[in-house]
Amino acid sequence: MKHRIEFFLFYLIARILYYLPYTTGIKLGEYLGRLFYRVSRSRRNITAENLSTTLGIEGPQAEEMALKVMQNVGATFAEFLKIPGLDERFFTESIEVEGFENYLEAKKMGKGVFLLSAHIGNWEILGASHQRREPQSAVVFRKTSNPYVNAYIESIRKGYVDPIPSKDAARKIMAALKKGGSVGILLDQHAVDEEAIIVDFLGRPAATSYGLALIALKTGTPVVPVFMLRKGGGKFRCVYERPICLKKDEDLKEDIRQATIDFNEIIGKYVKMYPEQWFWIHRRWKV
Repeated sequence: MKHRIEFFLFYLIARILYYLPYTTGIKLGEYLGRLFYRVSRSRRNITAENLSTTLGIEGPQAEEMALKVMQNVGATFAEFLKIPGLDERFFTESIEVEGFENYLEAKKMGKGVFLLSAHIGNWEILGASHQRREPQSAVVFRKTSNPYVNAYIESIRKGYVDPIPSKDAARKIMAALKKGGSVGILLDQHAVDEEAIIVDFLGRPAATSYGLALIALKTGTPVVPVFMLRKGGGKFRCVYERPICLKKDEDLKEDIRQATIDFNEIIGKYVKMYPEQWFWIHRRWKV
């Protein structure tokens, strides 16, 4: 019953945001993000702790940063819901793409391409934008605890990517790579013990999934970092970095560790540049 009630409220908000004019819907999403921050003590505490311990930000400065973070989350939620109604004009006029040649160069290897990203800017618009240039696009995602909400979210994602649930994802990832397209992985969330190694993220030990490093090292699949960042005024900047060079020696465990460190460093670089656009409300450091 709890899940049904949650889904009813979620669905009601989702439909309102979808049918509102684009700019109005995004503004409402930003407001809902700030409102959620005000009413959710647990998320306020998590955000304050993360900002203080990681960036040394406290007091009014932390409050201002936290509100910007939640505003970004709210805007991302609203933009995600509007993806089914976005036309080609939005993607050509609202998104500046840099470095797509790096992806094309990696694709020439013929082993598919891993896209390394994070919950920064708008990761959902990233998937929709990339799919217009690479039709064979898949993304690994973590299911929500509410099955009704999860089904609704997945129904939207299926309109622009092949969504792969993170649980037991290896077989589907390999199948997607064999098609020669891309598989997106957001590596900035806490990983459970059996799927993780402990390496630094933003200078603090963090449980990080080693699956990307393991598959990339074993298959030789190139890893291209890519991020969809906000420029303001409803505009975005999508940056494709050069592929990360993975070192392969005789010690596979050490290779995996070093590759995962490299992945965290590139994500951390963008978090430091755009801290107000990252997902600080998540318990990233639970070790």
